[in-house]
Amino acid sequence: MEQAQDMLSALEECVLQARACRDTFDAFWREEPSKRISAHLAYFIRHGAMLNAFDNLLFLFCSREIWSAGGAGAWACTNNSPAGPILVHSNADQIEKLVLLFTDHREAVTKILELHRQPMEEELLLTELNHIRSILQLFSRTLIDYDLAIA
Repeated sequence: MEQAQDMLSALEECVLQARACRDTFDAFWREEPSKRISAHLAYFIRHGAMLNAFDNLLFLFCSREIWSAGGAGAWACTNNSPAGPILVHSNADQIEKLVLLFTDHREAVTKILELHRQPMEEELLLTELNHIRSILQLFSRTLIDYDLAIA
């Protein structure tokens, strides 16, 4: 239980940091159109790498129906309101989905994390967490390059 809580806290911290980075960059993008061309790396990280870094977590926390139905079933399940913490294919970006997930379905997420106790499973979760942290660090450095550092 304690390991699951620690993992949840670490993931939640990353998601909130990602949200702050995203919001800072998005404000820059709207307010500084003349500087957009020089911010191409930050744009790529914001719209590609950062959102993709969270994809595996969303799949991990999706509903039981999506897990058992597989790819084509995931689309069908979104129309039938399957039970479960989150619908992977619903609208909103990955960061907002995870914020809502950690807020509204904390107990369910903790139970899912508790299922992954085998050493290889724990290693995979840590690898995912480290990947997310690396992407966030890279994005934070690009924000510093544009004088947009987050406090």
